Amino acid sequence: MKRTLLLFSFILFFQITAIAQKLEGTWYFLTSDMLGITQMKIETHTFTSTDMKWDFTPTIAPIKNTVLKTIEKNGNFYLILSNKKDTKVQVYVFSNFKEDTSFSYPILDDEHAVFETVQLAEKFIETDTKERFGLICYSEKEMGRIKQLKPLQEISEEEKALFQIKVVEKQQIFMNRYMEMDLNFMFAYLYIPNMARNELILMGYNGIVTDAEIGKLIKKN
Repeated sequence: MKRTLLLFSFILFFQITAIAQKLEGTWYFLTSDMLGITQMKIETHTFTSTDMKWDFTPTIAPIKNTVLKTIEKNGNFYLILSNKKDTKVQVYVFSNFKEDTSFSYPILDDEHAVFETVQLAEKFIETDTKERFGLICYSEKEMGRIKQLKPLQEISEEEKALFQIKVVEKQQIFMNRYMEMDLNFMFAYLYIPNMARNELILMGYNGIVTDAEIGKLIKKN
């Protein structure tokens, strides 16, 4: 019996370690001038976030939380973190994971992100099957690639028009479905600029740019 329990413990340990290793590393998401770049450093036992300017200069001291548990479920990765403010725990969910490239990060509202205990957080995760919009987060390697993409100065008028069409279409889809998704009320302010910059990246342009540079691509009526 003891040998069976020991074997089970080893298997569980290696499963948890394997899940954590997929997420481990430094990731970034891009928003607007208000927030700039957010760096997320994920390690086996710690999660550290730092807000940065567009030149990667930190604007605040890093915020570090303890990772209590990492779970892979229903195609998502979940981190259960300690909460610095009190004894509660907080859930982060990452979806559409592309190893060493990117993932999607929906910022949940408090009702679906903050729990009294780890057990209550796990209960939520067990039944969470909802698809949500998320901020696109890039790996450090992918950010290096993005920096080497074409500058916005090279974008053509035709590409500007296509960019505007894509952004308006995706913004409309988002606004129609936003209220269904248990997202934090601030999420909309972050999602639209994040989505716009990701569209530029998909078009082959460096999306690490200011709001003013994005504004030049939008035709004024």
